Amino acid sequence: MYNFRTDLALERRDLYKKANGLENEVDGIEVEEEKQDEKIQISRVKILNENGAQAIGKPIGDYITIDIQKLKLATDEDIR
Repeated sequence: MYNFRTDLALERRDLYKKANGLENEVDGIEVEEEKQDEKIQISRVKILNENGAQAIGKPIGDYITIDIQKLKLATDEDIR
């Protein structure tokens, strides 16, 4: 297995595809991407079987990544 430095299933899948020169989806993995607007994207990764689990080093299951561009983190002053 390739040594990944991320815990996100989506990033592991992307790195695996790049490292192995894959254009199609990894066997045993399904990905659904949904764009809420120009700032928010939701990605759902489903690891369906042992092939997918072994490929990216994550257990079989469903994983969700929410990418928010320009997320503003509240400061103490914002909360008061």
